[in-house]
Amino acid sequence: MTTINDISDLARILQERPEWLSTIRGLVLTEEVLRLPEMMASLTKTVEELARQTAEQFRVVNERLDHLETDVAGLKSDMAEVKADVGGLKTDVADLKTEQARTNRRLGRIENQLGDLRGSILEITAAKQIAPRVIQQMGLYHCDTLVGPGISLAQETINDIRQAELDGTVELGSDQVRWADLVLHGRRSSDNQPVWVVVEASARIDEHDISRARHRADILATVYREDSIAVVVGESIDDRDRIRASDAEVSVITLRPRYRNEEGDDEI
Repeated sequence: MTTINDISDLARILQERPEWLSTIRGLVLTEEVLRLPEMMASLTKTVEELARQTAEQFRVVNERLDHLETDVAGLKSDMAEVKADVGGLKTDVADLKTEQARTNRRLGRIENQLGDLRGSILEITAAKQIAPRVIQQMGLYHCDTLVGPGISLAQETINDIRQAELDGTVELGSDQVRWADLVLHGRRSSDNQPVWVVVEASARIDEHDISRARHRADILATVYREDSIAVVVGESIDDRDRIRASDAEVSVITLRPRYRNEEGDDEI
């Protein structure tokens, strides 16, 4: 029979009889402690599975990030192309605007030239076409043309106006009257009184024509102490200038345009 006197006897006996260890463990250790190795193994397996799943998730995420980076790079490239296209469009639009401005300037010059040409035609035809119309509408008779196409202001009249300039009665008189499109001198049928008529002809009547006609008529009225009539003749006048003419007591005579194109626009 084996006698156990102290812990060393127990240790020696367990070394001699190792099969007793499991019995001793069951007596000494609790069930929870005994299950620790099994629990640790299970925990290790769980941790390893979690690590595997996490690694897989990171792999998927990294793949998606790679795709996303590729897509972003593609978008950046596309945006660069779009910006380049927009820059090209801006340049094209700027070129178009520049060309349009040039075209508008050319059209403006052409319109001015046409206006000058039409005004010149009106001046040339003043004596033959405008003068009879003015004489009839103003109710005149015994009219002489003092200024008109091919007719220059007589030296005697120039001298009279220049003398008035020297006297301080009028300013810039002789030159102003000489530059008139048409100057008539006759009598009014209504009272048989002498009257001067100054006509400014223009395709489109504007405030400058009105002002010149009024100023030149006033010069003759002042120099010769006779009534004067200021007249503007043209193919068109807007409402604002018609009011200006009325306020300045300038008569307006509108003529039908000499030619029209197929679309109804006036032509020379």
